[in-house]
Amino acid sequence: MENTQFEARIDELKRRAHGRWTEILRSLGVDDKILNRRNQPCPLCGGTDRFQYTDKYGEGNYHCRSCGAGGGIKLLQAYHGWDFGTTFKRVEECIGSVSA
Repeated sequence: MENTQFEARIDELKRRAHGRWTEILRSLGVDDKILNRRNQPCPLCGGTDRFQYTDKYGEGNYHCRSCGAGGGIKLLQAYHGWDFGTTFKRVEECIGSVSA
């Protein structure tokens, strides 16, 4: 697959997932406790009170005062230990395939 095709597929996946990340994360096994929008231990680095899932921009947004900010794809990768390809495939399975 050419880079431009792959990039277009990623953009389309992000567009279709926009505003649905809390549902997507739940369905892919992220614990509801992590998605409660309160300060809590970071599931990525283990800090005691530095993580908050906000979904502020509809992209599964979170912020950790140690790890930094990220979105749904990055959270899934870190939470499950998945590589990008696996994460992309699982999100596709959850929301429906972007392209054949």
